Amino acid sequence: MKAPLLLRTEGWTGRGIGLLLGASAVLGQAPFHFWPITLVSLACLFGRLQWAAEADRPGRRGFSAAMWWAVGYFAAGTFWVGSAFIERGPEFIPIMPFMVAGLGLVLAFFWGLAGAFFARAKLSGVLAVLGFTAAFTLAELLRGHVFGGFPWNLPGYIFEAGSRPSQIARWIGAYGLSALVLMIAAALGQAVFWREKRWPLALTVLPILSLYGIGHVRLSG
Repeated sequence: MKAPLLLRTEGWTGRGIGLLLGASAVLGQAPFHFWPITLVSLACLFGRLQWAAEADRPGRRGFSAAMWWAVGYFAAGTFWVGSAFIERGPEFIPIMPFMVAGLGLVLAFFWGLAGAFFARAKLSGVLAVLGFTAAFTLAELLRGHVFGGFPWNLPGYIFEAGSRPSQIARWIGAYGLSALVLMIAAALGQAVFWREKRWPLALTVLPILSLYGIGHVRLSG
């Protein structure tokens, strides 16, 4: 059975969809903080990985789906690196796109590994949501620490610093908040792309309400 267009992971069509989804997710980061867009984009990644898990060669398909999503995300999120080449002079401008894309590829490799692992695990239901959360949180931890690390645009950064939903980072840190974002997005993906609806929707809405509630109490105090 051929995958629906949005969930397709194979071929250049699938790669292009992944790039666009990843690039759109950057709108959740500063200075925009349109965080629902990031959640929807991550939910689509979850759906694409779940579809890859049901197809042949799930590890390869999962790596491709997560890798191309992350290339779009990190290349769009690190475009500012190119300003260094512009400042060096016009002779350096031609190599700027390759360096920005190269940095995106290096950062995306961690997500590619997480996608391959998650797709090969072939999880479903609650375990799929938890597995997605664990795999990509570990990928972000590795990205932020291996070879000195570059923890740029963590998922938890979609909530503006000082805002209500960011307050819980006081206790669980940026990586804990990132894990929560990944879990919410996976639950949303479970609700949208698969038959189970009630508990995934609850796992999407209740944590968001809790983030705002806890943040309101802390800021009020």
